[in-house]
Amino acid sequence: MDKAKGKLKDENPRAYRKWWEIIDERWEMTLHHELHVARYFFNPRYQYNESVHKDGEVLRWTINVIERMSRTMEERIQAQAEVN
Repeated sequence: MDKAKGKLKDENPRAYRKWWEIIDERWEMTLHHELHVARYFFNPRYQYNESVHKDGEVLRWTINVIERMSRTMEERIQAQAEVN
């Protein structure tokens, strides 16, 4: 999302703020949820990007999803060990 917003700012230096507001509102309403963040974390396209693992919110929300989806404590511990 940050790359897209940066490109928008570069290409439309005068009008980008209006578009940023629309993007931010939409992002908060529909896409800024734990499940979407976990999907981003596990997406191979981003998985090997070092910044993914340094973002505390991404890691925290991914672990929350793992905790909810794990059927047993053993699964949860194993999945969390792999993420960390």
